Amino acid sequence: MELLMRSLLAFATALAIGGILLGFGLASGDAHAAPVLTSPEASPAIVEKVAMYGRRYRSAVPADPYDDSLVGEAVPAPVIVIRPPSCGVYKYWDGAACVDARYTNPYLGPKG
Repeated sequence: MELLMRSLLAFATALAIGGILLGFGLASGDAHAAPVLTSPEASPAIVEKVAMYGRRYRSAVPADPYDDSLVGEAVPAPVIVIRPPSCGVYKYWDGAACVDARYTNPYLGPKG
């Protein structure tokens, strides 16, 4: 395993040094022209011919009128209050929310 790691380190070092030396070798300051596209069209030999189909549209048919008797009154969703695992320091659960016990005395009577 150690031999593999050493060889990988040597390979990475050689790549880094080669890249740096190649960069210095190309940095001679000569400006070269960018490659020019001679033909802006694709060769007919590499273009694949495919069949094109016309689009078919369905005619818009009006929907059937709905029966008003099926539509009922909107009922609000029930609100479910989930008790947190802990209300924190100086707070208690009063059945609806966490209440600060320093300012409100807790109800200690029978639950019912």
